[in-house]
Amino acid sequence: MHRSSPPGLCRAILPGMRSVIVHSLPQALAAVTVAAELGRPILLWSPPWGAQSLGIGYFLAMVAAARRAVPAAEADGVIDCGDAPGLALAAMRAGARAVRVTAPADALAGLADIAEQAGVSLMAEFPADGLNLGTVAASHHDVVRAFLVAQTSDM
Repeated sequence: MHRSSPPGLCRAILPGMRSVIVHSLPQALAAVTVAAELGRPILLWSPPWGAQSLGIGYFLAMVAAARRAVPAAEADGVIDCGDAPGLALAAMRAGARAVRVTAPADALAGLADIAEQAGVSLMAEFPADGLNLGTVAASHHDVVRAFLVAQTSDM
């Protein structure tokens, strides 16, 4: 479900945003730095089940720190809660502005209503075309630059 962006929310939540999966602050910093240099908005995703593996607080703090460090970047984050509606609720309560969760239809309907009221973007799909920096051994800056430049030329 996409909704219009609440004030202060990066347009990254809308279609066309490039997704980079980050596992650490250095990766997030590399992604937002390069995105700002290229003038490209970027969406930082937690890895699958990131709400559980990284922790909700850690991921939200990492995205906030990267945004503070590179204020010129148009960036936001999506925390992946897997198929756990309880984690999605906890992420919303902790201040997440975008959450990915899969759940049975009845639970998803309830989550969608809560997300709407809270101004949170609820997403059902993990980005199939996202760049996963957790699988990259080379310079994160170089890989993100190549990814964003290639994505720009595909548009």
